[in-house]
Amino acid sequence: MKGHHSHVLATASVTLAALALFGFVARVDAQLATATLSGMVSDPTGAGVPGAQVTLQSTLEQASRQTITDSAGTYVIPAILPGTYLLVIKAGGFETQTLTHVVLVAGQGSTLNATLLTSA
Repeated sequence: MKGHHSHVLATASVTLAALALFGFVARVDAQLATATLSGMVSDPTGAGVPGAQVTLQSTLEQASRQTITDSAGTYVIPAILPGTYLLVIKAGGFETQTLTHVVLVAGQGSTLNATLLTSA
């Protein structure tokens, strides 16, 4: 009976190790098949704009991703499918800025900084 339990434990350990390795490989594949967009949103003086709404909209699909800039005015949008996008940035007291033809490629990180103009 003791030999049977050892065999079951060994089989379970190998199975768990294989699943963990497969999960790691799947995460790596997912990272290679997607892109990351990051950047800084600043005001005309160069200071970061915290709390700005950053929206990435697909030009081909009805899909979008949204985030908010941190206290330094930086943002990160991870795990984006490759494609062409619009980047729309909104913040109180500033004009909305729309950046067109943002092309993201799988396996790459892209940086896109934006300076917002003060609204009149």
